[in-house]
Amino acid sequence: MKMNKLVIAMLITPTMAFSEVVTVPVTSVEPVYTSVRVKGVPTRTCTEREVTVNRDRSDNINVTGAAVGALVGHVIGRAASGNDGTRILSTIAGGAIGNKIGQNSDNKSNTRIMNDCVVHENYTTQNVISSYKVKYKLDGYERLVRFSYDPGSTIKVDVKKVYTVLK
Repeated sequence: MKMNKLVIAMLITPTMAFSEVVTVPVTSVEPVYTSVRVKGVPTRTCTEREVTVNRDRSDNINVTGAAVGALVGHVIGRAASGNDGTRILSTIAGGAIGNKIGQNSDNKSNTRIMNDCVVHENYTTQNVISSYKVKYKLDGYERLVRFSYDPGSTIKVDVKKVYTVLK
């Protein structure tokens, strides 16, 4: 029963509330840092290595060897006998032999320089200011708030006051 009377008394008691914006001096500003991973410029590192490449020349025609062989075969066939059949056969045989000799004279392996390259992503960590701890005094009490920017030497504070008339 006493509680109900207290609540009723509080509801009937005249009160007055108002709000005002006041400018107060800042007592300290301290930046708050956060570590951020920042992507840098990628670097490319290359190393040279020697690679041996084997070539299979069995299906390739050595044109120079075949042409020289055919010419030599034709001359020999003509000197051996003036017969057209012999000249044609000796030209074909000379071309085949010249081609084979030309293939065998080519190196069956070849050495080349190859570049092996790797791209490295570079990251750095930077400390950046994420906010500011701002201390100020109001009504004799030191208070702390955070700002996303440095507020300077003063800040504006919205002060709400409630006055109750006592009997």
